[in-house]
Amino acid sequence: MKRTIVEGIGMLEMAFTKMSKGKTFFGGEDIGYLDIVVGCYLGSSYLGGLDLSKLEVQDDLSALFWRDLAAPIFIIFASSHGCIYESAPSQGSNGHPSSSYDTSLCLFKVSIFSMTKMCEMKLLGNAGSVFVTRVKFVLKLKSIDYEYIEEDLSNKSDLLRTSNPVFQRVPVLFHGNEPPMIESLAIMEYLDEIKPDVHPLLPSNPSDRVQYRILAYTFDNLCYPWIKEFMTTRNDKRKEELKMLLIEATMMLEEAFVKFSKGKGFFGGDDIDYLDIVVGSFLGWIKFYEIAFGYKLLDEVRNPRLIEWEKNMWSHEVASIIPSHETHIKFHKMLMDTLPCTMNVSSIA
Repeated sequence: MKRTIVEGIGMLEMAFTKMSKGKTFFGGEDIGYLDIVVGCYLGSSYLGGLDLSKLEVQDDLSALFWRDLAAPIFIIFASSHGCIYESAPSQGSNGHPSSSYDTSLCLFKVSIFSMTKMCEMKLLGNAGSVFVTRVKFVLKLKSIDYEYIEEDLSNKSDLLRTSNPVFQRVPVLFHGNEPPMIESLAIMEYLDEIKPDVHPLLPSNPSDRVQYRILAYTFDNLCYPWIKEFMTTRNDKRKEELKMLLIEATMMLEEAFVKFSKGKGFFGGDDIDYLDIVVGSFLGWIKFYEIAFGYKLLDEVRNPRLIEWEKNMWSHEVASIIPSHETHIKFHKMLMDTLPCTMNVSSIA
């Protein structure tokens, strides 16, 4: 665990060196987005259990790494802004260090705010991954040319291991000299920022944008694990429990669709947008469920508007990107072959 923390902090140090441009904070002269994200964990045992105020007296691996090897610049940042320490909670008030997911997502998502020229773009992915499908949707909608590199998730390449060392999963987007970008939602927003005038994804209203992001985050972190567990579990009782959970989830999604679509054919109204892409990337798996398990995830009685939306999505130009049923069969087999060995397929899809 300590070695993992060391590696994570080393990555954070490299990010700080790049973003700060030789100044005191991620934001330069004063604190910015990333200073707030990381700085709120400096109160006590944050950033993986390291107390920055006691680094000089600790001699464990993590402290040695901080003191002597990879984090001298970041230590300066940690002690340079009084309001960070004044506002940070004590150890007992929350007790939860930053997750590697949140930290990594923010590190790569910061590229969203830098407008870059359209240059060579490459996408590392796997045909069966819904998260890769999302990125392909956006690239098609925005007419962005790119090179696609297929990744064998059962035998991960050095390119994947080095470009996404923490999670080792797809998609990974390479754009010119920018750092590799990971996490589909972050990549979607990055692409929307660098080409905002072609098929914008997010609504113009700030409150609606927040609601979109909340729904997308909930879908990925609640519904997706249930969907994948349903595909992989061999326990019939658990499968029935998951059916009930997914029924409740689709009913909530139906309500969200009614709210955002405003009586039209897509979450985005007249055409697809951010939420259509997030949910629509699962259309191939929804069809796979029905064929392979005899279970309809969307029901005409419970989800009449989503049924209409599903038909509209299959008629849209992006439907050509949705993987074939054969691709889903192959991907499902890979999940099942992996499960007995690892009992954890979270890093696969």
